[in-house]
Parts: sequence; structure tokens; C-alpha cells
Amino acid sequence: MLQLIQTLAVGCFFIILLPVKLLVRVLPTGVLSRWTTGQVSQQRQPCATENSSSTTRSIVLPIYNEDPSTWESLAYSLRSSGWDEVILTIDQPDSETQTAIDRISDPNIKFSISQSRRGKGGALHEGLTSTTGDIIGFIDADGAISTDSIDKLYATVESTDAHVAIGSRDIGSNSRASQSALRQLLGQIYSRLAQAATKVQVTDFQCGAKAFDAQVWEQTHPTLRERRFGFDTEFLAHAKANGYTIEEVGIEWNDPGDSEVTLYADIPDMFRALLRVRRSLRTVSEHGTTNKQSVALVSAHPPTRGGLAEYGEKLAHAYHRRDDVIPTVVSRTTENTHTEYPYRVVPRWRRDSLAAAVSLIREIADPTYDAVQFNIHMTYFGSQNLHRFVGLLIPPFLSTVLETKVVVTMHDFFEVVEDEELPDDVGRPHVWGAKIATRLLLLSDVVTVTSEKYLELVETEYGITDAEYIPHGTFQQPMKADGGQSQETENQSEKTDSPFTVLLFGHLGPTKDVETAVNAFERFHRRVPDSELVIAGGSHPEYPEYQKDLKQQYGGLDGVRFTGYIPDNDLRRVWENATIATMPYHTMTGVSGVFQLAKSYGVPVVAADVEGMRTSTVDTGGDAVFVTPGDASELCHAFEKLHGDIEYRQELASKNRKAGQECTIEDTAAMMSAVLAD
Repeated sequence: MLQLIQTLAVGCFFIILLPVKLLVRVLPTGVLSRWTTGQVSQQRQPCATENSSSTTRSIVLPIYNEDPSTWESLAYSLRSSGWDEVILTIDQPDSETQTAIDRISDPNIKFSISQSRRGKGGALHEGLTSTTGDIIGFIDADGAISTDSIDKLYATVESTDAHVAIGSRDIGSNSRASQSALRQLLGQIYSRLAQAATKVQVTDFQCGAKAFDAQVWEQTHPTLRERRFGFDTEFLAHAKANGYTIEEVGIEWNDPGDSEVTLYADIPDMFRALLRVRRSLRTVSEHGTTNKQSVALVSAHPPTRGGLAEYGEKLAHAYHRRDDVIPTVVSRTTENTHTEYPYRVVPRWRRDSLAAAVSLIREIADPTYDAVQFNIHMTYFGSQNLHRFVGLLIPPFLSTVLETKVVVTMHDFFEVVEDEELPDDVGRPHVWGAKIATRLLLLSDVVTVTSEKYLELVETEYGITDAEYIPHGTFQQPMKADGGQSQETENQSEKTDSPFTVLLFGHLGPTKDVETAVNAFERFHRRVPDSELVIAGGSHPEYPEYQKDLKQQYGGLDGVRFTGYIPDNDLRRVWENATIATMPYHTMTGVSGVFQLAKSYGVPVVAADVEGMRTSTVDTGGDAVFVTPGDASELCHAFEKLHGDIEYRQELASKNRKAGQECTIEDTAAMMSAVLAD
């Protein structure tokens, strides 16, 4: 009970502290009472525009779930009012929207259509990049802003020294009167914070009406990263940083009353976007350079075994082989750390230690790191709930106080653990604690997940729509110097000779259900006497005596062999000698590294059909035979089928090998590098 009270107390502390830290991080001292006017940079030569009849206008309308009659009427109104080009960027069009698209015959009303959701910023980015006008801009497609108002913005750019003109609902009108007091207050707070973060002295960053010289977009868009609500703010910040003048123009705005912005899901992201925008400003003066980014990878790492240590090692090697990343592994403190790696390994933390959390924060607060990646799962930082909870709060805490980008790679979620596999002492308060920790963890700058099902989970359970799916990746052996797979591994043929070897691989613990595998193998061995069961791997870190106990119980059985922990230089031999692999687990809470190895070496797999197993295995590519969990008879029958049907076995092997080549750890590192650089 004391531990539970401590956990809830720490949770309340962080829930209160995180928003406060966010404000402290963005606001300089006295900023709410003293705003300075930014000076235009003299280092760049902004373009000069003239009011000329030959000046052409292009405009983009981002459309998602809007009434077709509204945006269709607006598009024709803009064309008749003098716009040379109207581009409609439409996300996920339904049948009614498609009918409206087909109805438009004006060749100067163009379309950019996506069957997936790009977000407002993503749609605008594609639309603006395809424009051909001298003066370009965008307007919300909901009809809240009239053609006359947007014309005022274009005229400002055409006839004054301003390079960017933005609409304002706060100048010369009371356009926000229909908004609730809470939304007006949040708008004011956001504007103040945005002014502090960007040094752009305007009052309405998010108004959906802006016009600017095409050269402004040409120079700023390569460094823009925001694809959702932060797009407007980032664009203005980069325009100012490039030396362009920005003028705010009062407009009439008729609140449509159907804003897609939700306080619960979107407001936190808008404020987090300010931190990303502030960091992205560093790229303005550096755009076009090929400097490597220094990345701190917080992960277990050998000589630690289990707990994603091997995955952390493979990912660090893949980063090191790239020419755009300098990785430093911030690992757990262990003994025997004398092995030399081509990258830096800094032992800074250990499980079940609050003091170690402070040491970890100090290390990754080093300003020499351009980004920090946490490679973790839900129980990563401890065996006790308090330490787990505090550890999971480190990433979102750091993302609110550091300019360094914080990326979290989640390998599992509490929700995928079956109820019967939870410890007996886990009650409703512990479940609440896990959900609170997860929700706060998802407040990190970027969250990546290793399964598409996990992406669905964070969207449906937590309302987070900007998480990214980056596949787990397979560990191909051996690697070429350039990081590719060797020809020998690519051409590896399926094992068809004796003995028929069943491999059970991994860190051994109660959830691996070795007992059922041994029981099934005993039956199979009586029918196929030259078969063998190889149980490869040491004990799970939380069950240090488990492998020893299993060996004492089953080590004397005919055909059963225990290997202990398999070092990397023996990994290839063990897998190439395996005819099939078996995963008779009780539960599966993350993308299976064992299955990824099976794909790497083209080995067929027999797995228990438990909750999360398909997500962890075949949903990542490849195939397997699934059996009822705990049923030794059915597992034995699967062994027999694969033994007798060589063609079927080779078909499974071929599917797994092909899937293993589609996304290797090198591909994962490439995708992650892009996320870290954004």
C-alpha cells in the first residue's frame, strides 16, 4: 500500500509539474509583461514585389471532412475574383466529395488528393509546393473567411513592402466573440507563448488566411517539419528568421462553430509543437549542410542481457554505419564493460534507482546531443511500480525542459498483456497508474511504435494521432561493410537433412512455457527418434535461476539439449542448424525479436496463438503455424506436419526469409534517423 501511495503521489507531482515546466521552458523572464518588437535581419536580401497587373495569384484550400458545396463555391468565387490558380488539397475524400471533384471542369482549379490523412500542414505543404503564382497563400475551406478578406492580404503583399501578410481575428473587429471564454483564453496564451518561442510579434498565428511572395515559400519550405497545427507558427518563424517582413491585417471571420480542435487531444500537441518549432529554427542557418546529428540512445546494451539489450546494440551499430548519425549509447551500469564498440557507450543508469534517474537526466541534458532516443518498454526502469512509473516520466519531462528532441520507441503496452498473466497483486489502482504513465509518456516530442497495431492502440486508447510506425527490423547475419545482407545469407537453403531440430530461443522465464514445448517434443521424439530440441538462451533477468531449474528438470531427457546464453558469434550457427523454431508462450507484449531472427535466417515458426502473438510476429511480415496455447498434443502435431511436409516447410521458410529482407535493422535506422532529424 505504501508503494502504491508513493506511485500516485509521484504521478500527481509530474502531472502538475509538466505543464509548469512547459511554460517555464518557452517563456523567458518577464515575457508576459514585456514584448519586444523583432528587427528584420539585414543579412539576407528579401525579394521585392511590385504591384503589377502581370502578377499572378495562386491559393491553396486544405480540405478534410468539409461540406463540398462550401469549398466548391469558395473555389469558383476565388477564380471569378481574379485568382489565377486554385489548388484543392483533399484528404480521404468520401463519395460526395468525389462527386464534387468530378463536377469541377475549370482547368485552373487543380487537385492534390490523398487517401490518407496528411494533416493540415502536410496538405498545405504539398499544395503550396505545386503552386505556380507569383503571390501564393492559403485559406480555410470552411467559408469562415470571405474572398474580400483574403484579397486584402494579397493586395498587401502586392502593394507594400511586406513579404508575408496574415489575417488576424484580433485587429479591428470582434470576430472571436462567438468563441467560448475558454477558447479565447487558450488562444491568448498560445499567442503569447508563440511570440516568445518564435520572436514573431503577431497576435493571431493560427488564423487560416495567409498570403506571401512565392520566393518566401521557396526559401522556407525545405526546413519546415510541422504537418499539423504547428504548421502556421513554424512557417512564420522561419519566414522571419530568413529576414522577411510580416504584416498582420485585420479581417472579418465568421466562426463556423465546428472546429476540429479538441481540448483533450489537440491542445497539448499545439503547445508541444512550439518546442519543436523553437528547435527547428536552428536549421534555418544550417540548411543544406551535411553535418551529422549526435544522438543519445538510452537503451540496455551488452553486457546486459535481455531488456532490449541486443536490439539496442544492433540499432547502435546500424546508426554507426550511417553517414548522418553519431550514436552514443547511454546504457545501464554493469560490470565487465571492457568490450570495445565502434561507437561510444556511457553507463549512466540502473533499474530500481531514483538516484540513477538523476544521473541519466544529467547525461542526456548535455547540449552536445542533437536528439535523444529512449528504446524502452513498460517495465524498463524497474521491477517495482514506483521506479517503473518515475522512469517512464523521464522522457516527457525532458521534452519540456530541453531544446534537444526527445523520441520514444515503445516496444510494448500494458493493454496487450492478458489479464490472467498479470501478477496477483496488480489491482485497479496499478492499472490506473500504468495508464497515467503511458499517457504522460506519449507527451514526448515523438513516439514511435514497432507495430501497426500499436499505432491503432495509441490512437484509439489515448487519442494520440501523431505517433509514427517504424518497423522493428530484422538482424541479418552477417552484414556487408555497407550494412547490406551477405549473399551467403540471401541464398541460404532450407534445412532438410537430419537431425530435425526444434529451436526454442530467448531469455527463459515462466511466460515462455518451456514445459509445454518439452512435453510436445517428448511425444514427437518417440515418432522421430533422431530429432532434437535445442533450448538456447539464459534466464530472463527477473528470473535468474530459471534456466538452471529447467536444465535440472529436463536436461536428462533424450534429445533435449540446453545451450545457455548464445553469444553473437555463435548466433548464426544455432539458427542455421534449426529446422524449425517454436514460440509456445503464455503471452506476448512486444514485437518478437525471436521471430525477427527467424525471418532473418528463413526458419519456419510454430507459435502459441495468444493475445498479441500475431501482432508481434506475422503482422510484421512473414508467416507461422499457430496452435492452442498450453496444448502439447496440438504442438506435437504441428511438429509432425512440418517434419512430414517438406514442401510446406520450405514455403514457410521462403515467406519468412523474404519478409526478413524487406525491412532490416538498417532500414529501421534510416527511418528513425529521419524522425530524429525532423
